[in-house]
Amino acid sequence: GFISARLAQIPWLSKFQIINPQAPIVINKKEIVRADDSQDVINTINNVKPRLAAIVMVSGSTVNYSGNALAITADGSFVTTIGSFPQNGVTYAVALSDGRIAPITSQVLDPATELVFFKATISGLAVTNFTSVPSNVGDRVVFVEGTINQQSPVAYPTFVTNTQEENVNRTFNADNPSRVFGADIPAGLISGSSLVALNGDSLGIWS
Repeated sequence: GFISARLAQIPWLSKFQIINPQAPIVINKKEIVRADDSQDVINTINNVKPRLAAIVMVSGSTVNYSGNALAITADGSFVTTIGSFPQNGVTYAVALSDGRIAPITSQVLDPATELVFFKATISGLAVTNFTSVPSNVGDRVVFVEGTINQQSPVAYPTFVTNTQEENVNRTFNADNPSRVFGADIPAGLISGSSLVALNGDSLGIWS
C-alpha cells in the first residue's frame, strides 16, 4: 500500500518496473487513493480518433491494413513513418474512422527521421495537436492504432519508464535529448501508431 506507492515514485527504482503504478496515485499522510483510469483511456481514444487514419494497400477489391498516420492539416496532409509503406508500386489510401477512404497522391520522405509526409484527396479533417514530452516517471500514456471500416481504434495503455533527464548523455540518430523519454512498447505495434497523452495530444509516432 503506502510503501509500494512511495517506492513507485522513486525515479531510479521506477525504471526497473518492479513496482509500476497501475493508475494515477494521490498520496497524503493518512491514505492513498488510486484513481480508476479506465475512463481516461476511453476519453483518450475518443479524442485522438478523428485525427488518426489507417493506411491501407488497395489492390482491386482487396484492402490490406499497412500502417497509421496523423492528420496535420485540415485539407489532407498527414505524417507517418516509412514502415507504413512496405511495398513499392502499389496504391495506398487513408481510411478514417468516419468511414471515408481517400487515395494518397504524393509522399515526401525525411531520410534523417524516416518520417513520411503525404497528401490524400480528402478535406475537413481534425488536426493533430502535438504536445511536449511527459516529465514524470509513471505518467500514463497510450499507444493508439488506426481504424478501418469505422471500427474502434486499438489502444495500448502504458507508462513513462524514464524521463528525458535520464537520457541526456545518450546519443540518438537525428534526435535531440530534450525530446527523448522511455515507455513500454507493446509487441506487434503497427508503424505510424500514435503515442498520446491522456488529453488526446500526440507525443510522437512509432516507427
